[in-house]
Amino acid sequence: MGYLSIQPDGTTGQDAFVRSGDPTINYGTNAELGVGWKLASLEYESYLKFDLSTIPAGVKILRADLTIYVTTSLNSITESFEVLPLLSAFNEATVTWNTRPNLISNPYVVDFTLGAPLTSYVIPIANIVEAQYLGTIVNRGIAMRAKVAGSTSYKFFTSSDG
Repeated sequence: MGYLSIQPDGTTGQDAFVRSGDPTINYGTNAELGVGWKLASLEYESYLKFDLSTIPAGVKILRADLTIYVTTSLNSITESFEVLPLLSAFNEATVTWNTRPNLISNPYVVDFTLGAPLTSYVIPIANIVEAQYLGTIVNRGIAMRAKVAGSTSYKFFTSSDG
């Protein structure tokens, strides 16, 4: 049984975050991505897309992990977040809060928690990757966002541009 690691760089990686407080600003070239709430009214969402074409045909995906390194945090409180596949595409160079993509929820939502900064976190996303690989859902990427609206803990993590 083998494994494949997909690690995009700043050229091939597609990632960006959006921020509700700056609804027309694009953050696609930032070295970090944000997720969560800074204040009860300031939300961050991040979008990532991985090229799955390097996965050989006919493979059964048993495990797929998204590993992120949290660089900055409002605090060390452990908060709940979620990963969801995208229903519509995003463009790293142009996406803003006002143009953010639509998301697919059930049955593909992956819940996870993030805590202290300067820590790596592994998020199991096999159900999403397998559905995208098999074409059950179109691979437009994934979103990361806070699970609870208005929570007061945002996290920043390294992007492919960092």
